[in-house]
Amino acid sequence: MGVPQGSILSVTLFGLKINSIVNAISHSVECSLYVNDFLICYRSKHIHIIERHLQQCLNKLADWADTNGFKFSSSKTVCLHFCKLHTPHPEPTLLLNGTPVPVVEETKFLGVVYDHKLSFIPHIKHLKDKCTNALNLLRVLAHTSWRADQETLLHLYRSLIRSKLDYGCIVYGSARQKKKVKEIIVLIKARSFLDELNLEHLTS
Repeated sequence: MGVPQGSILSVTLFGLKINSIVNAISHSVECSLYVNDFLICYRSKHIHIIERHLQQCLNKLADWADTNGFKFSSSKTVCLHFCKLHTPHPEPTLLLNGTPVPVVEETKFLGVVYDHKLSFIPHIKHLKDKCTNALNLLRVLAHTSWRADQETLLHLYRSLIRSKLDYGCIVYGSARQKKKVKEIIVLIKARSFLDELNLEHLTS
């Protein structure tokens, strides 16, 4: 509030001010904060217990926001229910400032797409699409008529493809092997592309 967007001190002042949000969380509820990306989570076998703890936490967060001049974005606030049950079961009902929090099947947090079964299939599909587009771009740049030099192509590969595959791999890497087929296809195509350019010895 009152800090010009884009100024040098904006991010620092925002970080200093928002850090106290974790003090509004009870010890039984876990939370994660990275700049303006914030989540709370609670684990239980009974949905009514989850609802009670999270709703109490949301009420405290709403009070904290009013006191400190913050406002949560209702359009960006969602609830993701991780559950391995295959039988029909109720979803949690939560309110933030009197507005129902929508329950979704997948959402992106810090660049990784989480789904309610933690299969990471949506993330791998998203990863495959982004890397395939970048790979097509590299193929254009590697055209024989205006071919870029190897060092430039390797730099672009590391920036546009390798970085995307590496980011979050410690998380989505826990998916079962058969769920990683799309990612493996991208890796094979990328390796074939590098082999064509004789860059394999430079990729380590």
